[in-house]
Amino acid sequence: MLWRLWRHIEKMERLGHLRLDTKEKNHLLKAYGRASGIDPGKALARKARMGLYCHRIGAAIDSILYGSKKQGKPPR
Repeated sequence: MLWRLWRHIEKMERLGHLRLDTKEKNHLLKAYGRASGIDPGKALARKARMGLYCHRIGAAIDSILYGSKKQGKPPR
C-alpha cells in the first residue's frame, strides 16, 4: 500500500494538484513507518528494485513477441 500511496503522491505532484516538499515527505514516511511497523525506506527501495526487474523482463518478452512488428515501417 505504501508503494501505491507514493505513486499517487508523485502523480498528483506532476499534475499540479499537490505540493509536498522533502520535509513533508519525510514526515509522511516516518508516520507510515510508525503506524505499520515497517521501514518505509527499505520497502520503497525493495519495490523499486522489483519493479525495475519486472520491467526488464516485460520489455524482453515484449521485444520477443512484438519486436518485428514494432520496428520499421508498416507493410503496405
